[in-house]
Amino acid sequence: PQDVQSIIETSGEIGICITNDKGNFVAVNDAYTKIYGYGKSELVGKSFLIVVPESNRENMTHLHDKFIRDKREIARSWQVVDK
Repeated sequence: PQDVQSIIETSGEIGICITNDKGNFVAVNDAYTKIYGYGKSELVGKSFLIVVPESNRENMTHLHDKFIRDKREIARSWQVVDK
C-alpha cells in the first residue's frame, strides 16, 4: 500500500525491510540497501536469508515463521552479512 511505501521511504537513515509470509523481501528502503550494499532489485523478491549468515539460516527461518504466525516482533540483535 502507498502508506507503507511512504513510511519506509521517509525513515531517514533507519534501514527498513518488509518481507512476506514466505520470507521474501517485498520492499526495502534506501537506508537498508546502503547498510547491506545491495540494490533494491537485488533484494525485492529474494529471500531475507541473503543477509543472514549461512550457519544461522535454519534458526532465522524458524523465527521468521514464528513472527508471521504470532504477528509479534522478536526483539533481539542479529548477526547479519552484507554484500
